[in-house]
Amino acid sequence: MPVFSYKARDASGRETEGVLEAENSGVLVERLGELGYVVTKVSKGHGKDAKKRKAQKVKVKARDLITFTIHLGTVISAGVPLLTGLQDLTRETEKPGFKRIIHDITSQVENGAMLADAMSVHPTVFNQLYVSMVRAGEATGRIDEVLERLVPYLEWQEELKGQIREALAYPVVILFVVTAVVVFLLVFPIPRFAKIFSKFDVELPLPTRIVIGISGFMVHYGFYLIIALIGLFIAFRIVIKRSKSGRRIWDAFKLKLPLFGTLIRKVALSRFSHTMSSLYRAGVEITECLRIVEQVIGNVILGRVIREAHDRIRAGGSMPEALAESGEFPSLVLRMLAIGDETGELDMTLEKVSDYYDKEVPYTIRRIFAIAEPLMIVSMGLIVGTVALSVFLPLYGMIAFIKK
Repeated sequence: MPVFSYKARDASGRETEGVLEAENSGVLVERLGELGYVVTKVSKGHGKDAKKRKAQKVKVKARDLITFTIHLGTVISAGVPLLTGLQDLTRETEKPGFKRIIHDITSQVENGAMLADAMSVHPTVFNQLYVSMVRAGEATGRIDEVLERLVPYLEWQEELKGQIREALAYPVVILFVVTAVVVFLLVFPIPRFAKIFSKFDVELPLPTRIVIGISGFMVHYGFYLIIALIGLFIAFRIVIKRSKSGRRIWDAFKLKLPLFGTLIRKVALSRFSHTMSSLYRAGVEITECLRIVEQVIGNVILGRVIREAHDRIRAGGSMPEALAESGEFPSLVLRMLAIGDETGELDMTLEKVSDYYDKEVPYTIRRIFAIAEPLMIVSMGLIVGTVALSVFLPLYGMIAFIKK
């Protein structure tokens, strides 16, 4: 996505400048306008900032970012000036890469930049949600409260990643074990048995002939098969990453998967409710909330629904109505959002939806384990048993042949 440098004025007339990613300059002006800024200058690229940004592109662990957020919120709420707090954090941070980033942010703030603008130069560390919440906190003078709200959100994100890893770990391990066992049997024992069988004038059963054929293919062309599979995997990843239609088809397919499709949808809706709740409570305008949620929800099908809700709200409509028309959101969530929209307590409603999915996601993972575990064990037994049976079936014919 293109990067633009800009200069703008807030409602009080104070000038600020920064760097942001946007589809084009019009989108950038529109986005900053929704945040209360009047853009005075926009240019594509950002000269010296581009080199700085490239040099400062560092991967920071989630725990380090959470610790930074906690400490910065604490010093600000204690009445310590922002610049002094950043300088202290620069000295206290032990990780060299993160230390350089905090030092760069400190230098920009010292030169008159807003904290959110300084953070936006490092999108690999401070994503759009983080920057938007900090910008809203600066606009309302409640940056300490915003940072305090960011901490549980960041912790929830880490917990959700852990739950997803837990859900995927067991199937991946079982699949790996089954594949390794079957490949071992096909490459080593089966060819030896095939040589033995060929010495006897015995007609082999169909399962044995199939397994021996697959074994011969694996022995002679296994290396090429592995190369082809790796190539297909890389091509698949490229198509999913770079092709909008490919990503759309893949995301639609994931939502329809048995068992895992339900989990994927609930994880996405959990992201939606948590992100919307955090941004809305921080004072971010609802259209900006939806724009950010579209990018973090993790599924382009649901993201398209949120984009349509964004457009509907800008045209004077309501979010619950737009979400309801898609058919992708559960009726329970839609009813709760409609009540919150009518009563003016959307933030409270979103928090309740978040609490609901905090319970639903772990429950769904446990239910998937309860169903998938015996199915995987039975499948593994059937696959290995079929290979073993294909070896033992001809032995009966050989024994009869020897007796003759």
